[in-house]
Amino acid sequence: MAPMEEMGGGHWHDRERGGTVAAILVAALSAAVAVFILHRIAAGSGMALAAFPFITTLVLVCGAPGSAPAGTRAILGGHLICGVVALGGLALFPPSDIETAVAVGLAVALMLATRCFHPRRGSRH
Repeated sequence: MAPMEEMGGGHWHDRERGGTVAAILVAALSAAVAVFILHRIAAGSGMALAAFPFITTLVLVCGAPGSAPAGTRAILGGHLICGVVALGGLALFPPSDIETAVAVGLAVALMLATRCFHPRRGSRH
């Protein structure tokens, strides 16, 4: 594997090439702290950790903050669109593999059409 310097590390805002070692450490620490806090909330409330769909969103925001899917529009719009589609699908149809597949496909189409594509929400209906 290439040394960090050869991986194209650059300024903190140089997201496409991985950033500096400091940027990588800040992103990793931010993600770790966020996940730790969510784990503590889950443990204290008795809720399953899966009830917190924002965990991988936090990882995306910390790890690739300059990417389009990590933007405010994508995160809020993606979660809103997928939530509405999921609740609508469950209200209209019994839960099934087909309903889930159609809902995810519809959510992806709506996210792309509204420029709110957030892969985390599209991957988890």
